[in-house]
Amino acid sequence: MICKNSVFFYGGSTTFGYNVTDFQTIPSFFGKKLIESKKSLCVKNYGRGSYFSTQENILFMKHILNKKIKEDDIIIFINGVNEGGNRNSRNTEFLYIVNNAINQKYWDMYKYTFPIFFNSLAINQFINVIKKNLTPPTRKLIQENIFAENENLVSVFQNNIDIRNGICEKKKLKCYTFLQPFGSIHGKYFDKPLKGSIENRLLDVKENFKLKKKYEDLKYTENIFDISSSLNNEKELSYVDAVHYSPVANLKIASVIYKTIFESF
Repeated sequence: MICKNSVFFYGGSTTFGYNVTDFQTIPSFFGKKLIESKKSLCVKNYGRGSYFSTQENILFMKHILNKKIKEDDIIIFINGVNEGGNRNSRNTEFLYIVNNAINQKYWDMYKYTFPIFFNSLAINQFINVIKKNLTPPTRKLIQENIFAENENLVSVFQNNIDIRNGICEKKKLKCYTFLQPFGSIHGKYFDKPLKGSIENRLLDVKENFKLKKKYEDLKYTENIFDISSSLNNEKELSYVDAVHYSPVANLKIASVIYKTIFESF
């Protein structure tokens, strides 16, 4: 299939499609909608684990600089759950260590690389898991100012929206930012935790409160499409773990995005 233009999806692991097959992700279902409607657009999934709006903007700009994106392409950002204001990305600490290592004299590199190698050994990982399971969880007795935190969150998110929209207008791109459904708040959620992976644990009361506060603040962001309620009437389970969507939910979200872009305008 020869595509005149493409649709680029940016987002975190929910956009990438963790714990579902390649054919059950939001971008994949969106592509099927395009095929059914005989629209000659290629779909590209650039969702990445833990990514939030700041990282997405950087990746988006790199694609423009490398001429992967051209005029009239459609750019879709799926945001919300991973937003956290001005914070370090998930791998910042590791990248800092690696950067220090490669800037050392050859005979000193082992000082930085050996701990990484040592911690990667299966026996050490096993011991760390046992220690973690045997050690009772500790809670920090520090008063959290959640409102100040969310003020930072809202400001950063709004600025990232404004930055990407300014780029899109200048480059004549069709850009959309969607506020996604949140686990435990929208759609059909679990009644009890699943057994197995740590990702299957459900959000505790504190986490749930923070997530609801995050959603309540982000929904007032300007120039976004709030599709968080798209799963509210679902009778089937909307999640495969505490955060990531089920195939049924991905299909519904993709359908709502498609309708917003191609039918509502």
